[in-house]
Amino acid sequence: VVFEATYVNPEEISEAVFHNHLETDESFYRSSRGSEPDLELGMSVLLKEIESSSDIYFYSETVQNKIDFEKKTISINLDNVSAKIGQSIDKNKIVEILKLLNFSVQVTPEQNNLIVKVPLFRHDIANEADIIEEFVRIIGIDNIISKPIILEEKRNNNAIYRQYRLERTLATAAASAGLSESLHF
Repeated sequence: VVFEATYVNPEEISEAVFHNHLETDESFYRSSRGSEPDLELGMSVLLKEIESSSDIYFYSETVQNKIDFEKKTISINLDNVSAKIGQSIDKNKIVEILKLLNFSVQVTPEQNNLIVKVPLFRHDIANEADIIEEFVRIIGIDNIISKPIILEEKRNNNAIYRQYRLERTLATAAASAGLSESLHF
């Protein structure tokens, strides 16, 4: 029996399906969701599982054409995180959440930033907003304190508005003198 493991970048699969207008199925769905590109890890887990549940002995020989993937690095500003979520979250809590999600985190003392390395199996994380979405998912949207939106209108007293007010004042004065206003389009 020969076991073969391959990894194809899920973004390449999705783009090929989109550009070629291909029909999709369950296999496409699974492969487009992404997986762990460390194939050696997956094969060793599979073989150990089979060996532990049967009398099969494996002779292991591997041929590898391995591409070393670099983890994506994203810099996030904790002030931006707090502003986008709508409440302040402790830096230690953020680091803890990221580490539980298998992100590598480097804390930078200046400017309240974190350097985050995204795990290889998380191809869906591309920027700061995706990381913020992970915080909200773990914290729970219901646990974020809602705040009213504060809208401040500035005084809108320009030439167009003054002309409008003059026309409305004249129309009101004419109506009070017994005249009727007629609008034509």
